[in-house]
Amino acid sequence: MKRHRLHLTRKEREETQPRRLGKHKYEEDLPEVLFTEQVNGNLRTLHGAHALLKDRLKSYQRRELIEPRKRQIKKKSKMLMKYEPGARGARESENQKEIDALNTQIKEKKKKF
Repeated sequence: MKRHRLHLTRKEREETQPRRLGKHKYEEDLPEVLFTEQVNGNLRTLHGAHALLKDRLKSYQRRELIEPRKRQIKKKSKMLMKYEPGARGARESENQKEIDALNTQIKEKKKKF
């Protein structure tokens, strides 16, 4: 009997909630309510909702047209390159000297054959 009741309540809950389309579940936002300090006496001077695009996106997610998404946080890269002024040129000239020395050795070996 208890298991049957649990099954019925789970079914009712699934009928009211939209299906899961993607990785995340659909989460309903709380309605935006103005505080008494923000409400003037006149309804004509009230400002409208500022999140119209967000409301449209939530509506699409509720109607199962778009899968629910979470905001992605951009990660900073852990590899930071530090450059020393003048060090790059000195290192390049040292490497070039080594390359020239190896090239001369190769040329000498080719002359012997």
